[in-house]
Amino acid sequence: MRTISSALQTVLNTGGPFVVADLFTITLLNGTVLRWTTSNAPLTVSGNTFAVGPPIQRDKAKWSMGLNVDQIGVTILDDGSATINGQSLVKSAWQNLFDFAKVEIDRFISDSWTDTSVGSVSWFIGYVGQIQLQGKQIKLTVESPLAQLKATFPRTYVLPSCANTFCDAVCGLSESSFTHTGTVGSGATATSFPLTLTGGNLADGTFQQGKVTFTSGANNGQVRTVKSYVGGVITLVYPLYSVPASGDGVSALEGCLKTRAACTAHGNLPHYRGFPYVPDPSTQYGGLAATSPGNGQNAPVTNPVGPRGQHGHIVLS
Repeated sequence: MRTISSALQTVLNTGGPFVVADLFTITLLNGTVLRWTTSNAPLTVSGNTFAVGPPIQRDKAKWSMGLNVDQIGVTILDDGSATINGQSLVKSAWQNLFDFAKVEIDRFISDSWTDTSVGSVSWFIGYVGQIQLQGKQIKLTVESPLAQLKATFPRTYVLPSCANTFCDAVCGLSESSFTHTGTVGSGATATSFPLTLTGGNLADGTFQQGKVTFTSGANNGQVRTVKSYVGGVITLVYPLYSVPASGDGVSALEGCLKTRAACTAHGNLPHYRGFPYVPDPSTQYGGLAATSPGNGQNAPVTNPVGPRGQHGHIVLS
């Protein structure tokens, strides 16, 4: 069931004619909010201004009862009328800025373009699941939040390493306490760069398996996982699309090796969710002894403990 404002109900009761437009709100993971409308002029609805952005259209919306994962296709044509952090929409899509973005689609219905007091009707809310680029077209597959229930893996793996994400809600630590700001030094490449921290260099390994977020420059908004931090130099797991320039701003989050010792060093052992005493997989064969005469054919394999606890053997042929 969809709820509408009393003002919109009054307009609908007149029987028309009506003006109709879609309102798109796209919230990127880096916090950037894009608001576009399919109308011919900007619309200010419920305190938010929707600009006439690039040509954008959506597929028909479908809703169903139950736990089906609804989805809708949204196609954006990069005509150069809009940018993200100074970059074209296509380049931003190549740089993964649309990944997991939240998309809200509202429907504006009124008796005139100037009467925006009627508000809008929520049409679809979801998250970007798949992105396809075809020339200047960006095709987003937006899935309802129920898509998160499709994960098939268990919440907790029985592994020696901690199952938490560093500084997530279960870990309990605060990112702000382990985040450092700085700038890129000279001699940077797409995969590594000297990092000059505001408070001075930290010990080697501090940012290993952590992440860096660029806050200015050609890579503004880009996030990368840190492979190593040695001598003040950051090496990335995955290269950047553009070589950072000297002076570009960087926000760096310390890493966690997910070990019991690392959790103890952070003073967070009660939240450790690893199983450090899980045996190494190779130990499951530790009790077997085998001989391989000749070319290995008909080699007897002795099992120290056979049926009823007796010693026995198995002959492979």
